[in-house]
Order: sequence, then structure tokens, then C-alpha cells
Amino acid sequence: MEKYLLLILGAIIGFIASIAKDYFVEKTKKKFKENELKREKAEELYILLEKWANFFFSQKNHLVLVMNGHIDYNEYLDYIINEGEKNKIDFKRIDMIINIYFDKLLSFDEKVRKQMEIVNNIEYEYKKEYENGNIDGKQYINLLLSETLKTTESINKIKKEVCILVKELN
Repeated sequence: MEKYLLLILGAIIGFIASIAKDYFVEKTKKKFKENELKREKAEELYILLEKWANFFFSQKNHLVLVMNGHIDYNEYLDYIINEGEKNKIDFKRIDMIINIYFDKLLSFDEKVRKQMEIVNNIEYEYKKEYENGNIDGKQYINLLLSETLKTTESINKIKKEVCILVKELN
């Protein structure tokens, strides 16, 4: 009788151990898949941010050409349209990836948006002057370039944070 009880007890312990092992294996697989998905999204986000930083910097450098009188405002707008069609920046996708997968980046993203607002305000002020016939924008150039660099640096900070988050997945 004692042998049967030990046999039954051994079977129960073996069954529980098997279930526990399966549970931990599945949990590990799920975590691995989640990390793999986050890694893929991080890589996508990094590329989108790189594209955004390059386009933003290039766009504002062309505005400097207008401010210096090398091209007119319509040529600048044509450039933005043409480059925008070639280098579509999917801001909704950037926002989605940050909000769904990397909410730790929200504060960095907010800083970039505020910095872009500063740059856009400088451009707006110059555009008003330009429309009033004052096409010389030399007084805006240093401020525009300085704030454009700050914005680009802010985008690059997000890229660095993306790299840190990916390393934490390992």
C-alpha cells in the first residue's frame, strides 16, 4: 500500500513539475517574442528618426539660402514639396511606435516638438517679413541655425535612448 502511495505521490510531483516547466518555457518564449518585436520597432523608429533629422536639417538649410538671397521663397517651397514627396516622414508612425512600445521616450519627443515649434516660429517671423517685401533675412540666420541644431540634437537624443532601450532588452 505504501508503495502505491509513493508511486501516486511521485506521479503527482512529476505532473506538477512538467506543468511548471511548460509554463516557464512558454513564458520565456513569450518574453523573447515581445523583445524581438520591440527590437524591430526600435530599429524602425531609429530609421524614421534619422530620416526626420536629416530632412529637417536640410529643409532649414535651404531656408538659409532664401534668407541670404540665393534663392527665392517659392524655390524653397518647391524644394520642400519635392523632398517631402521623396522622403515622406511618417510622423504618425513615429508617434504610434513611441506611444505603444516606448513610452519612456515621450518626454524626449515632447522636447523635440517644443524645439521644432521654436524653429517654426522663427521661420514664420521671417516669412511675414518676406511677404512684406523685406527679403533680407540675415538677422534670422544665426538664430535659425542655432535652434535647428538644437532640434536635430534633440532628435539624436531620442535615437540614443532607443539604442539604450534595445540594449536593455537583452
